[in-house]
Amino acid sequence: MARISTINDLQEDSSFQGRVDAWNVAVQTASENVFGAGFDGPRQDEVWNKYLPDATPRASHSIYFMVLGEHGFVGLGLYLIICFVAWRNYARVLLLARQQPDLLWASDLGRALQVAMVGFMVGGALLPMAYYDGFLVIVAMSLCLRRIIEEAPEVALKTAETGLRADRGIIAIARGYP
Repeated sequence: MARISTINDLQEDSSFQGRVDAWNVAVQTASENVFGAGFDGPRQDEVWNKYLPDATPRASHSIYFMVLGEHGFVGLGLYLIICFVAWRNYARVLLLARQQPDLLWASDLGRALQVAMVGFMVGGALLPMAYYDGFLVIVAMSLCLRRIIEEAPEVALKTAETGLRADRGIIAIARGYP
């Protein structure tokens, strides 16, 4: 109960204020250097003291501010593009596996991994785990699952018959080329 009562005054809550300070350092670091301060750079005394000399260095507790401070606006943009591409890969799998009983497993897996990705992105807003291996597995699985589904013979035939936009590889498989 004593810990919960500190929510009333955020200026005195050192944990919350430390996060805000870390976010400020990350934004200032990225504003000054478009490529950021490097891995774990914003937590280093030299970087931290440049922007908030009287504060104690802390972790950002956010995947977004973590990447922003470490790799700048360019790195954050690339990170978000990777997330977007993984999402689009899962959307593509759902589209190709739709109404195909043999590919129900792929549809279920694609949906489950999209949910996992949403969970990571929402939870990561307050956790400093931008390079968590579970997230990297979700991204890698998006590529693998899309490739597997696009090379499935059922998908290739359906794509050729319905005229769905497809990659060149699917069209080649549908035509019988190796």
